[in-house]
Amino acid sequence: MDVAIKHMRFVKLCCFAHTLNLAAQSLYSLNSVSQWVAKVRTIVVWMKRCSMAKVVLAEKQQLLQLPRHSLILDVRTRWNSLYLMLERFTEQYPAIQAASLDQRLRKNMDRDRLARLTEEDFRKAEDFLNLMKVFYTSTLCVSSEKSPTCGQILPILKKLEAHLAVKEGDTVFVSNLKKQVWPNLSKRYQNDEIRNFLQVATALDPRFKHKLDDDTIWDQIQRNLIEQSTEEDGGADGDTMQSENEDEQESQSLPANCPGRLHWRSCSLRKRHRT
Repeated sequence: MDVAIKHMRFVKLCCFAHTLNLAAQSLYSLNSVSQWVAKVRTIVVWMKRCSMAKVVLAEKQQLLQLPRHSLILDVRTRWNSLYLMLERFTEQYPAIQAASLDQRLRKNMDRDRLARLTEEDFRKAEDFLNLMKVFYTSTLCVSSEKSPTCGQILPILKKLEAHLAVKEGDTVFVSNLKKQVWPNLSKRYQNDEIRNFLQVATALDPRFKHKLDDDTIWDQIQRNLIEQSTEEDGGADGDTMQSENEDEQESQSLPANCPGRLHWRSCSLRKRHRT
């Protein structure tokens, strides 16, 4: 397939949504993230499996006037599920903490799992959501099936680069997240041919055509159009000459006194005049 793509002069691009997913999944390789997420995941799993925990959580939600939402468990191969799990965790955190103090659950042998959650875990969840919300929104944008998405890749990468830049006021946790995600993402789409194709796609996208930093891309688009037009005109002239040569060869194969030989040049001239 790669040979066919190269022969047809197509450009092969990796799925940008999958690229974002791979960059976000690299966070699991950080010990500080994997251990912290494991604590949250343990609570979610226990709350979803224990029938009494579900009852107590629903009571606390009603008492605290929180949405009656169920907790969400993440799937390792889909980073968006991690974002959604932590988003739901922060939403229901007061109810989870209140449930952990309920005597019906404190008598359970697994009560220590609830006791391990701290305010620091909650702050980490908030910091994670604030940082990765742009990442999550970008994934949803490029997953659309109703509009082309190639023109969005470079603007999204530029926005993510600015968003993931380490700042002076960042906590150690946030700084580690940024240092892990952006280096993984920045090494993508560095091939000159792919980069040029994405620049053209961005320039031709009405949403982003006025946001390009490099105006030389318009000169390149103009040159490409001229070259393409020249190739098409050359191909048309070649077809015309080939047709005339075939007609001439056919005429020469006829006898000298054949009427068809006499009318060949007049027909050929009329054909040229029409074209």
